[in-house]
Amino acid sequence: MSEKNGKKNSILPVIVVILLIIAILMIVLSLGFGGGLGSGNGNGDGNTSIVSENSSSDNTEENTQVSETTETSETVIEEATEAVTYLDITVSGNTYVVDGSETTIDDITETAGDDNIVVRITDDNAVADAMESLISALDEKNISYIEPTE
Repeated sequence: MSEKNGKKNSILPVIVVILLIIAILMIVLSLGFGGGLGSGNGNGDGNTSIVSENSSSDNTEENTQVSETTETSETVIEEATEAVTYLDITVSGNTYVVDGSETTIDDITETAGDDNIVVRITDDNAVADAMESLISALDEKNISYIEPTE
């Protein structure tokens, strides 16, 4: 009998030690000291850039960019807002089409020559020379454009 009581008494401290180890591990993991279960330490580089675009039905978009830079405990916030108007051009074969009407490269560069106008080019089975001529003319006049994606 005394042998059985001795085994019961020696198992109890082992169980208590195992429960304490489990409790300590749970506390350490919940405080973010490892294991990926914590909330992190909050260290970042302090640089943020946010760009948002709001569009309306007349091909005008307003771009707002806010950037924060941390320099020796000083935060600089810059905000720039400018309206951008898009001129949609479809190149079909050797023809340039704006709002359903054929036009010329000279008319396109004259219209798009204003500030804050970006030409959006759509390729509708365009001839390579027609596309290259349009892009070359836009580059020559320093007009911003968006090339069609392939």
